[in-house]
Amino acid sequence: MTASQGKGAKRRSRPAVSPRSGVSWRLLPMLAALLLVVSCAGARSATATGATPPVAPASPSLTPAPKTPRAEASPWPTSSPLTLTIWGPDAMAPLDDVPGGAVLAAQIDAYVKAHPGRQVHYVRKKPYGPGGIVHFLQTTAPVAPELLPDLVLIDMSEIGLLLDGSPLQPLEGLIGDTVLADLMPFARQAGQAGEHLLAVQYEADLCFLAYNSAIISEPPATWSELLDSPTTYLLPLGPTDGAVRDAFLPQYLALGGKLTDRDGKPYLDEAVVSAILEAYQAALQAGVLSPAGLDLDDASDCWPLYLTSAGGAAASGVAMTNVTSWDYGRERARLASTGIAPLPTISGTPASMTSGWGWALVAKDPDRQAAAVAFLRAILEPQAMAAWSQATYRLPTRRAALPLAITDGEYRRFLEHLMEAASPQPREPAYSIASAALRTAIESVARGTSSPQAAASQAVERVRMTQEQ
Repeated sequence: MTASQGKGAKRRSRPAVSPRSGVSWRLLPMLAALLLVVSCAGARSATATGATPPVAPASPSLTPAPKTPRAEASPWPTSSPLTLTIWGPDAMAPLDDVPGGAVLAAQIDAYVKAHPGRQVHYVRKKPYGPGGIVHFLQTTAPVAPELLPDLVLIDMSEIGLLLDGSPLQPLEGLIGDTVLADLMPFARQAGQAGEHLLAVQYEADLCFLAYNSAIISEPPATWSELLDSPTTYLLPLGPTDGAVRDAFLPQYLALGGKLTDRDGKPYLDEAVVSAILEAYQAALQAGVLSPAGLDLDDASDCWPLYLTSAGGAAASGVAMTNVTSWDYGRERARLASTGIAPLPTISGTPASMTSGWGWALVAKDPDRQAAAVAFLRAILEPQAMAAWSQATYRLPTRRAALPLAITDGEYRRFLEHLMEAASPQPREPAYSIASAALRTAIESVARGTSSPQAAASQAVERVRMTQEQ
């Protein structure tokens, strides 16, 4: 089993705007992509590479951790040698210096040992943008399909970029009814396109409320209760994707807001956007929502400031903030005075939004597809998902895997309730179009340069103008 070198990964679960590419690209980028994938000829061998020069350095051998649980796999008949090729980001590569890398390496090793004559080759690629995973799928599929991988790891929000002429193969009927029935609703929704399941979400991250229990005995469930609180709530409020993803969009989705209209075109509900911005304005004017959020990009930036304030019981400090399950999971053992709760919403309906990566099948050849499906079945076993979750602090997407990954019963029950109600991050390109419009609206209201109504109207107009371009 090998992992070839690609370019460095960007911050995980923080998608950049991914340009739509494929058969509609002009000829020059297509020819450039073709030259690049042709330089990777022999990708089925141990020297295959992603976005690197034709001559790649020797790949390091991977020694899996001896105590890591291995995925179970059924015996495979020995016939001719076959190497499964996986495209994935650096941040998930089966390497010892990558969080979870030793776990994936051990699971790949278990599959190889259970299937004589089979090997697995992980090709490391950029996660997003030109030269990234989706870009390579789009440009390789129409001109050199024989160079496509058998399996691919993909940010679930980017599946929307692959729906036209998709190289992804439907998974229903292949991975088993037990797996499908056991997926959390958001994971099933994230991978579904029409009647077909095009990807299985493998891991998840979501936001909830963290609060200082030395100050707050009962966390607010609604924004009305929040306004009656004498404490400070810290959210990202700057013109960033994190301000939209980690705070605004969960509120928007909880109120029934959509990012696409009936025709599938990018869309914003002006009334819903205005209502949320009005709630922001009221909380800022009441001194409940901290203006410090204007200088913060996302919930992960809010977290250290909360931890600093939570060390004391002074009501003047930050008493509440949105936190990702990844950040909270890494610190949970030492948070004696921090409680958690669903995000307060305008309606009071518990809401959260998930992000994460998943597995998709590309192989069409019956033999290669059968081998790839056998690998998927092994990697999606509850024990395998739980081992990855514990090593990476990402949440598993199968119900059966959650109690294996989270042994704290109280925290697990909280997550079970929240994950059942969570929505998947909306798909590209609608997500990035909406985010660009909303982050400007959020900042203008937070700085007091625009009214909620005017900011909402301008955001809707920006989305409409994007459609016309």
